[in-house]
Amino acid sequence: MLAAKKTVSFASPAVSDEYEISVYSDTTFEPEYMIAEEDDWEQEYSPQYDQQRRLVYCALGKDSWYCRFDDGISCWDNLPQTLHYKLWNRSRSLPPVRSLAIMDQQWIAIFSDGSIASSGFAMNAKLRKELQDPDSESGVRLLAFAPGGGWIVVRYDGTMSWERLPSGLDTLIRRRHPQDPPVELLSISMFGGWFVRFEDGECEFEGLPKQLEQILVKEVRKAPENIVCALTPEDAGSFVIAVGDEEQVQHPRSSLKIVMRWSQGEQLELPPSLYFMHQMGLETVQLDVSEI
Repeated sequence: MLAAKKTVSFASPAVSDEYEISVYSDTTFEPEYMIAEEDDWEQEYSPQYDQQRRLVYCALGKDSWYCRFDDGISCWDNLPQTLHYKLWNRSRSLPPVRSLAIMDQQWIAIFSDGSIASSGFAMNAKLRKELQDPDSESGVRLLAFAPGGGWIVVRYDGTMSWERLPSGLDTLIRRRHPQDPPVELLSISMFGGWFVRFEDGECEFEGLPKQLEQILVKEVRKAPENIVCALTPEDAGSFVIAVGDEEQVQHPRSSLKIVMRWSQGEQLELPPSLYFMHQMGLETVQLDVSEI
């Protein structure tokens, strides 16, 4: 059962706690992790094999991954330690990750309640400003890293800011009009390949591995209701694609393939390195600027 919808302010600073490093910090430091007492946690989730689950979001690192499914289950493997603690100690009643960008063991997480957390790295000044922009009344919907220090920030009102994107993606974004459906999903690979899905279901992609491109060409023409594609700027060959009945995984960490099979109801042994959570707050919160 979904938690009741809450109204929060996207423009307020990220929630602070013992293990979150706010994007407002001007310094880089190692946090001290406070592990919550077991009694303070809701009952932990034990992986079940009794149902099929649809992938709704996936983020990839060079040797790590994060997945979220439509029943509220999140799971991951080998994430940077700071990110693992951030996710694992997060209250199970809070909304989950909406967007996650990982590169060189650094990360930025955008949560569905509008809060933002990072690993505390020395962030690009323009990117920092975009994430903490007090003049914006629209929260950050997603963020993606690009190779060579590039990035893109997409807000809920459809506005975007970016630097050093692959040329084809840069051209696509520049030719979009304000009335066009906004970006809903975006991912970039190591050598400039990219995938974009818009709110109306339209998809654009370029420079992807041949196997992935073949799947997209075949499936996108069917105008599927749900399509998830994940790439990583740390690797040119890694990807996840889930669309219709088609699921393909290419990633150095074999546990990702195992989890995708588990999500289809297969009974198989899950690696001990996996972490599972069940978070209830899946609804997208609404911006209420009166509370700022």
